[in-house]
Amino acid sequence: MKLAAGVPSQWLVTLRSGAALTILADGYHEEQGEAHFVVLMTASLEDFAGLPVDGEVPDRQGVAVPVIVARVPTSEVADVRTL
Repeated sequence: MKLAAGVPSQWLVTLRSGAALTILADGYHEEQGEAHFVVLMTASLEDFAGLPVDGEVPDRQGVAVPVIVARVPTSEVADVRTL
């Protein structure tokens, strides 16, 4: 398994409590009340078994698949930005 997009970006997530999280991820989107941070990975289908994949895993190898590296409830998020 390896990173498909190189070194991930740094995201600064400020929570409503004032706490701050630094998350390394290739992307971020909101879904069902959560902020999902993902890293694009390439690997065999067997390697993806049991990982929190965000979307469908195509039935072929060598394709980049978004793997969730962090989930934060959007109700707790005050701000999200890249560093």
